Amino acid sequence: MLQTDKAAEQFKKTNKLEAYMRSPIMRNAIIFLVMFFLSTVTHAQTRQVYNVYKDDSAFVMQYPADWSIVPLIQQNDRLRLVRNNMAYTDFMLVMTYLDGFKNIKTPAETKEAMKQFDPQVFLKQMREGLPDARLVDNGKIYLSQRDAAYMVYEYTYRAVGVEVPIKQLQIITVKDGYMYTLAFRTAKEQYNNMFPIFQLMAGGFSFK
Repeated sequence: MLQTDKAAEQFKKTNKLEAYMRSPIMRNAIIFLVMFFLSTVTHAQTRQVYNVYKDDSAFVMQYPADWSIVPLIQQNDRLRLVRNNMAYTDFMLVMTYLDGFKNIKTPAETKEAMKQFDPQVFLKQMREGLPDARLVDNGKIYLSQRDAAYMVYEYTYRAVGVEVPIKQLQIITVKDGYMYTLAFRTAKEQYNNMFPIFQLMAGGFSFK
């Protein structure tokens, strides 16, 4: 067969393949596979069962059913959770009143106020109790439709005979005079696995 004949034959095969790919049968098959994939992903996402915590006046928080509420420790603590059967993994929500922010009510006012936040100031405060703390990431984010800031810290938790590298995600925003701090903490080696859960929990936070 001449080279030109081979090219012509290959051209015919290519056209047949393209025609098949564009056929209603193939199109329907692709649509079916896409819908099957999406339904599988949606089912996987909805398998996680959530509990709902309702603060008396300020916020609502959804959290996975395999987390438990534990007693508050500090005066400004509003919610503390621990992950069942996973050491060094917990969550804390702190509300700190700041008189200078008492008139911040709208998302636009929150956006303006967030310009004042400096991650290095928070790092300095953290180092008062955790001298080896370091800031590894920070930036802008949203929390319940409001501008917020996030910071990621690493430090070492030390107790009697225990030293555990910790990685902590902290999200901060302001409303009605309060600075809201959401802190998600886990062992550094578990952080990447836990991060999607932290995202879902932050997404489950909303102001009343």
